[in-house]
Amino acid sequence: MTLGRRSRLAALLLLLAWVAGAWPGPAQAGEAPPWRLALVVDCSQGMTQPWLGSTRLETLEPALQSELLSLPLRVRAGVWLVGGGPGQAREFLAPRPAAEFKDLNLVMPRLEGAADLAAGIKLAMAWLRGQGPGALVVISGAGSRLPTAALATAAGGPGPFCHVLALGPEDASQKDLQELALQGGGSYFRATKADQAAPLLRGAVLTALSPASLLVLAHDRENRPLSITYGLARRDLLALEPRGVSGRPCQLLPGVYQMAWPSGPGPATPPAKVSVAVGGQTRLWAGGTGGLKVKALDPQGQELPWVASVANLETGKVEVPEKRTPYEATLPAGVYRVKVQRPPLTWTLELGAGKQVELVTGPQGSLTLTLNGPSGPWRVPFHLEDRLGLRPAGTGYTNSPMPLLPGQYRLRAEVVPPWQHEFTLAPGQELSLAMPLLGGILLRRDKTGQGQPFQVLDSQGQPLSAGVSDRPLPAQPGNYRLHLPQQGATLEVEVQAGQITALDPPKGPGAH
Repeated sequence: MTLGRRSRLAALLLLLAWVAGAWPGPAQAGEAPPWRLALVVDCSQGMTQPWLGSTRLETLEPALQSELLSLPLRVRAGVWLVGGGPGQAREFLAPRPAAEFKDLNLVMPRLEGAADLAAGIKLAMAWLRGQGPGALVVISGAGSRLPTAALATAAGGPGPFCHVLALGPEDASQKDLQELALQGGGSYFRATKADQAAPLLRGAVLTALSPASLLVLAHDRENRPLSITYGLARRDLLALEPRGVSGRPCQLLPGVYQMAWPSGPGPATPPAKVSVAVGGQTRLWAGGTGGLKVKALDPQGQELPWVASVANLETGKVEVPEKRTPYEATLPAGVYRVKVQRPPLTWTLELGAGKQVELVTGPQGSLTLTLNGPSGPWRVPFHLEDRLGLRPAGTGYTNSPMPLLPGQYRLRAEVVPPWQHEFTLAPGQELSLAMPLLGGILLRRDKTGQGQPFQVLDSQGQPLSAGVSDRPLPAQPGNYRLHLPQQGATLEVEVQAGQITALDPPKGPGAH
């Protein structure tokens, strides 16, 4: 690796570390959700063979320990090992919150025989699929084959993402591992030198923790779905020749990527680049057309003589110049912005291949979401998603009117657990929605007056929200667990509508 390459790699890793550090820990209002990370590590005989003055396992151990110690608090992680021959796989570090790795002193066992990656992937995927959103990182040496029949079971479908770090020069096994990453919607990293292992593992883990993903939706001229393998390129990418499959989400770091498309049958005008958003799923339409109808209504439902233009947000092209409503247009599938000059208003919508979308524009209205708790009105944030545009539409607070354009929305109020509701706002409508009566959770300070943070878990131990002592947390009626990380304690709590349930912290560590 040249000096210039080293400096660019260091700069990129510094940026990735900053992004990872900016992601939140325990889930709170508006923050990134909890995430799961599974690591399957090859500890077979091949990993103990000499490798550039060391062995692969000796090179991997400190790098893997560093990654486990630096995981964001929102992550639960576990490690599974393979080695010893066919069917041999076992749990090495049971899944646990990131905070519980703080005293880790990692020593990897040296196992005889070959590595059965499929067996380890099966165990790790069983945990991931039963626990919620997450990703898998497979770390393997040379010669670790993965049967083709195991690919569909290990990585197929819309389940967890799968990334791969290969340690060693390219050999026949690398094609299996590259296919595993491709079918798993992940990235493939290969360290050919010992000093590349740590930074590439860092890149693989950060990608596996990324809150961003890309879904390419490819269609032909008749709006029939296409299954296409596309390429992605960006300066100083650590992954080796990133690729994705249309119709399958691909987990990526946010940023702008150049796209490469295969020759032969495919979309009529495939996009040359894509901008992957910082969080959530970026949907990119490639090929196909849809129908759009735009009209404008006043609060009485009568047509307004408004003038609206339509522009493609991905390409910037104005598909429909300013034109008096109502009108219809056939457009390439994609995401569009409909703009009215007078009054100055804009709407965003997604037009899928073969879909017909009607957009009703009109004067701005408002939404008031009412919420009462044990002591009267309760101020709680809520978030709106525009169902036509499939993107955030703003944040409001209960019991306060929120100006809002007419449209179709999904609402998420940040209580425990989140309260969700879908609604349509008509032009000029002043809509009032009432949430169910809530209760509350209050953790008192200890006898010394000290407060502490806590996590609220459901009956399965999944994080729902977080709070601090002496601050009531709004919650829907039900049974919950309070986890106090400073004491390593768990409390059971029952919430009833219209009541605050107050608890004292346990007297000693580890109490339940």
